[in-house]
Amino acid sequence: KRRSDGNKGTFGKILVIAGSRGVSGACTMCAGAALRTGAGMVRVFTHEDNRVILQETLPEAMCSTYPSVPAGGLGAAERDSVREELLSCLKWADVAAIGPGMGKSEGCRELLRFVLQHAEETLRGLVIDADAIRLIAEWDGLYGELRRAGEKLPVILTPHPAECAALFRKSVAEVQRNRFTWLRLFAEHFSCTIIGKDARTLVSSAGHRTQYLNTSGNDGLATAGSGDVLTGITAACLASGMEAFPAAAAAAYLHGR
Repeated sequence: KRRSDGNKGTFGKILVIAGSRGVSGACTMCAGAALRTGAGMVRVFTHEDNRVILQETLPEAMCSTYPSVPAGGLGAAERDSVREELLSCLKWADVAAIGPGMGKSEGCRELLRFVLQHAEETLRGLVIDADAIRLIAEWDGLYGELRRAGEKLPVILTPHPAECAALFRKSVAEVQRNRFTWLRLFAEHFSCTIIGKDARTLVSSAGHRTQYLNTSGNDGLATAGSGDVLTGITAACLASGMEAFPAAAAAAYLHGR
């Protein structure tokens, strides 16, 4: 339910950390979906090359950018400047969504680590998708950061079957044979909520014996960018004040509808 006397501050401020050089669609679709689902304000933190595309495609979204990384990497002053800007964006937001199209470079890994480490002090919810999920699966140290963040605030992950397999260190076939169990175990171990995307999406959440199996939607969702839209919807549901499990279930349902 939405307050009839609400304003743009009432309905949540969302930071979308997404997109990379040459990959602008993911951040625009994710941010656009968050706005269409009712978010009061959305800011996108992305590569500087996406600024013009984002502002022309989604003028109601605010934009903060980071520069290209030269072959030798960013200098200390440049790194500090990016972190300072990102921290300012995190402090502004109620909820952050990270991952769609962001890439899996070392710089992206450090951005994700920074967000996980500062989420508790700045946010009241975090949604993790796509490349951010892959980065967690590929770097053991990020599992600990994920667990610490999950113990302090609502964290929702939105993996498809291959990303579930990477997170769980199982084959896709193993996960699909018993995903009710694997999703529940992962959610409990990392104190998070997980939206296991599939033809019938399954939601599990730490502390909840009930799981949600979604039956809305059809194979029209089997297309590039669909997951980016779900991430934006999920962030908006969380920013509206819903708890993690009902927010994730509602997002899966709305996405299908």
